[in-house]
Amino acid sequence: MRMDNRDSQMALQQAAAEREAARQNLASFRSRLAEANARLAVAQRQADQVPTRQRGDSPKRAQANYDQALVNYNRAKKLFDSGIIAQQELDAKATELRIAQDDLDQAKRFAGANAKLEQDQTEQAGLEAQATRQDLLEQLRQADLKYQMAQQRSDETIIRATQAGVVAEIPVKLGDSIPGGTVLAKVAELRKMIADVPVAATMISQLKSGEPVMVKLPSNPPTQVQGTIRTINPLPSPNMTHSVEVEFDNPTLMLLAGQPAEVRFVKN
Repeated sequence: MRMDNRDSQMALQQAAAEREAARQNLASFRSRLAEANARLAVAQRQADQVPTRQRGDSPKRAQANYDQALVNYNRAKKLFDSGIIAQQELDAKATELRIAQDDLDQAKRFAGANAKLEQDQTEQAGLEAQATRQDLLEQLRQADLKYQMAQQRSDETIIRATQAGVVAEIPVKLGDSIPGGTVLAKVAELRKMIADVPVAATMISQLKSGEPVMVKLPSNPPTQVQGTIRTINPLPSPNMTHSVEVEFDNPTLMLLAGQPAEVRFVKN
């Protein structure tokens, strides 16, 4: 039997959506953090590739050194063309110019790599400050717990019998207001039948639970099956007989409760 579960289904759907959103947030954060770490590693490698000597030179200082080296070379070139200095002095100024040019290139390269490194470090710190992995995992755990509770409430709207059987009676009808504890249906277990046999007090001491009995059934034609003693009531009824419950199988489900049966106790 199923109760009206629209509210519980809506709560379940909302909890499912929140759980999926928490999963997506965690996956997105992991992806962004992995990309930031990758960019940071690349920037760090680029910065490490710059020679140590040029790391302390700023682009402005390297530019000033290059400009001075260029002036010195041009002056030496004019003096060489006028025959005042030798080729060796011109070559020395040309070498100084090439070194200054290389220092300027390396300084610019290091400055760019360092700026990229600082940018990636800032981005990584921003991501970690925005939502740490543990925070997102906790959000996912809470969303999952909420979903499980919603699922449980949804399952509680379905009333299930404690065991399989045949519906024998439904004491409620459509539209009834049903408080807690109300019997909604009575289910009969027909595969196992119980015969209630009154036994005289003089015989009760000779019987034991689990002993075999023969049960004659009112079928057409009559059949006989084997059963066992299930329980023996130690207290007698007003007519001084004891109630003995005999259990036997009803595989065809043809027998119904309330029918008579003839029971014969078997003694070895």
